[in-house]
Amino acid sequence: MGEALNPTFFIENQVPGSVNKHHDIAPEGSAATIIRHVTDGIQLALKYRLPGRLQDFILEHHGTLITRYQYGQAMEAANGM
Repeated sequence: MGEALNPTFFIENQVPGSVNKHHDIAPEGSAATIIRHVTDGIQLALKYRLPGRLQDFILEHHGTLITRYQYGQAMEAANGM
């Protein structure tokens, strides 16, 4: 749901052959956009008065793992210094 505010940052919404938005920004900014879609989703859920169980799902559907792609990009940048 929160992806709706920045749809082109999510691979499933990118047009084949288009430039990946994550290549144009620092890994930290890229990760922040990905992570922020959860809080964006909650804001939309509250705005549209979605039930609490759906709000819980929005908050929990990604767990606590790192954003692996952005972590790899940051590690490559750090190793290239």
